[in-house]
Amino acid sequence: MSGKTYSDSTYPVTYTYDTSTGPSPMNTIGRLTDEKRTVQAVTVTERAIDQYAPMGRVLSERQCFVGGCAGTAYTLTHSYDVAGNVTGSNNGMSNANAVTLGYAYDGAGHLQSVSSSLNDAEHPEVLFQATQYRAIGLTQAGYALPSASGTPAFIWRTFN
Repeated sequence: MSGKTYSDSTYPVTYTYDTSTGPSPMNTIGRLTDEKRTVQAVTVTERAIDQYAPMGRVLSERQCFVGGCAGTAYTLTHSYDVAGNVTGSNNGMSNANAVTLGYAYDGAGHLQSVSSSLNDAEHPEVLFQATQYRAIGLTQAGYALPSASGTPAFIWRTFN
């Protein structure tokens, strides 16, 4: 598929495969390398995937806004364990706004927690904590929310 148009006012999307304009393309043959939304020939948003792991997982991508990736790009990187689970990612910023996320799994490959490097009174370090998996899957987990007291509040959910 090389593109998509919509019958409403949603911006059309074009797709490019196999070629990357990034600094160090890797394993891009046969894979999506660029996705653009344009309005009257002006790129509004662009996602340029520059590097894939041999198994096809995205390692590095640039996300860009008005003007596309020829202008300011936010380079997001992702890391994986040998089972293919994402273990880390970032938000593409390189300054004080930079944030990395870490993901931890149990021996069965169940997601156990998601943590963030943005950790202060308004931003909890642990964003998600699984406490119970059963045969049907995740049955109990906690989700962190900021609180006025500076101590993150966890909301616990039980699923049945």
